Amino acid sequence: MSAGTSPRSSTSSVRVLVQDYATTVTRNASTTPNVVRSAFVTNRNAVVRYFQLHDVINVPIVGAEAALSLAIPANTLFLLIDEDFFGPQGFRPGSAGIAYAWSTNATVYIAGAAAADHDTVILGGR
Repeated sequence: MSAGTSPRSSTSSVRVLVQDYATTVTRNASTTPNVVRSAFVTNRNAVVRYFQLHDVINVPIVGAEAALSLAIPANTLFLLIDEDFFGPQGFRPGSAGIAYAWSTNATVYIAGAAAADHDTVILGGR
């Protein structure tokens, strides 16, 4: 491998799957199987909230078990979750699609988080 090259595929395949600024707490990012490469998240709430990724083609329903759930501390103004966490291959929730949710519960989606408290940007690619 020559200097300046990466063992991972070209970054040109990485694209924005979701860009949401304080408008919703659940959203579909991909209706087909895909890979999450990184996420930028904000939790302006005074208590911990859970950023969840779900293996669904629509938005998660209340009670849906998350494929991945991360506790985002209270008053987190900007948190980057990238390949240091997801690894060089990224994170593939499953075989359906990708949706995210902001939950008040660590393992399943429970409504209660306020959209105004959260910003979510997800980058991904196949």
